[in-house]
Amino acid sequence: MGYGRELPWFLVVALCAALPVYVAVQSYTSASTPVVLVIGALMSLACGLLVLSWVVVHHTHMARRDVRRLAAEITALMRESREEERVSAELAAQVSILRSEVEALGTSVNVSVNEMRQGHAAIANDMRNLAERQYHYQTQMQQHQLAQQTRRPVVVHPSQWAPGEGIDDVEDEAPVVLPPRAGSLDDMSSFADAVVISLEPVIDLFSGKTAHYRLHHAFEGAEKAAAERQERRPALDIYLYREALVLLRRLRKRDNRLGILVPISSMTLAIPDALSRLAQLHASEPGVSEGLVVDIPHAVLASLSQSSLEGLAFMARAGMEMSLSNAAVAGLDLAALDKLNVRYVGISAGSVGNEPKQSAGIANFVQAARALHVQVIVTGVANAQQATQLMRVARFAAGPAFAEPRRVRKDVVGQPNEDVSAAAE
Repeated sequence: MGYGRELPWFLVVALCAALPVYVAVQSYTSASTPVVLVIGALMSLACGLLVLSWVVVHHTHMARRDVRRLAAEITALMRESREEERVSAELAAQVSILRSEVEALGTSVNVSVNEMRQGHAAIANDMRNLAERQYHYQTQMQQHQLAQQTRRPVVVHPSQWAPGEGIDDVEDEAPVVLPPRAGSLDDMSSFADAVVISLEPVIDLFSGKTAHYRLHHAFEGAEKAAAERQERRPALDIYLYREALVLLRRLRKRDNRLGILVPISSMTLAIPDALSRLAQLHASEPGVSEGLVVDIPHAVLASLSQSSLEGLAFMARAGMEMSLSNAAVAGLDLAALDKLNVRYVGISAGSVGNEPKQSAGIANFVQAARALHVQVIVTGVANAQQATQLMRVARFAAGPAFAEPRRVRKDVVGQPNEDVSAAAE
């Protein structure tokens, strides 16, 4: 606090004090001092003391007021400080809760990822065991054929024949042709009217032309409920494979490199008779059937039974190419897939993503697959912009951005090749 405004009062007090000093000095030097001068000096001194007292009281009042204001400000600061401490404590509690939730979420994600890795590792191990079993089976078959070729014929004299084993005793009986039993593999009469077949083109992104087709099927008509039964699925798969073979025979007159991906259910993989029928169909037309590819969802592999896994090995031994649809790139054993004759892997366009790191990971997977002669097909491409971005990642793609699955007319099998192509494109 300054004293600039009280300086005149200090001058007044100084003047009032100077007069008594002057009177005192005058009375000391002279013999007599006037009484009036003495009285004036005393009054001047009294006025100076009064002014000095007023200035001191005024400054004391102002100091008290400033102290009260400072105390109020300090109290307000302390109150704000306590409020900030309370808010800080609440924020710390919320941060602690968020940290615990993030840690719990991270733990659950790690557990899920570990379970997924274990599942993929188990699938890869099963597929590797199947490939090794297939290799041993082929070795045994080669050894057996070699033994059959080198085995000497056994000559048995007719006198050693058992009764009833003579040639004259064999009677030729005409086989009785029975109608197909309902629910058997030969009962396909209802599929021709109930099943609708559609072909979805798989586009070569580099040339812009159709490289392959994916077969889709649906049910309609009065026989829909009967055709959808689970026990009829093996017969349905055989029917679809046979129809795909007929369609491919027509389509290959235009392009002999075309192929059709035909879906096969896990139930069919567990039935040896159904697999034998498929193998017979595959071997019936060697120049065409190589273009038929058995399509199996990747998620089904984890739940396949032992008999279904044996079915996969059987199809690989029969030379039938396979495809995995909706595959997960993480943990996929390409070497085991190569031994099982898997030549196509379908991944969803949503799993590719737009991030550079994710696209780079997919591109590395595509290069590794291509080195093992496994082609990657990106499915579900929605628009042209996404298709343009996929050209840096993969070569083959399918989805609404190119063409929706086109329905094949029921009479298209008996029509010329141009009609089949128009119905499928």
